[in-house]
Amino acid sequence: MVLIRGKIKIAEGTINGLIVIADDSASSNRLLKLTGQLEIAIMHADFPKKWKEAKKASEIKATLLNDLRSFSIGVKSQGATSFLVGKKLNELELPEQTVTGALYRHGKLLSEKNITLKEGDEIIFIARGKAFRELQKKFISETSNG
Repeated sequence: MVLIRGKIKIAEGTINGLIVIADDSASSNRLLKLTGQLEIAIMHADFPKKWKEAKKASEIKATLLNDLRSFSIGVKSQGATSFLVGKKLNELELPEQTVTGALYRHGKLLSEKNITLKEGDEIIFIARGKAFRELQKKFISETSNG
């Protein structure tokens, strides 16, 4: 990942920073997780202020990735995730500051957000603080049973 911070002139005007992520097929899962983490961080209300005030690399990293965690669930026909079978991924009611990082079906990464969930699907969510705890509570019996 390359991060450029400061005033950058582009054809449409000026931007305050640029993040470039280079990836190869061997690390695409890591890229999806990082992209989700960045999306949540940038949506946070205090992001612009923290971004401008950060002076050291460690402060910038904390601003971008602070308190973000991933949470994986398996969709099963019985148990805490059974209500997901037949639902559209983009229609799930998720806590604020939560994004869907990835959806796997039979080991293959699917990129459609309008896809109907099936038993055996694995969903990876990325959430911050309170939202992460809400996801855990929502799927607690699933995580404790395996």
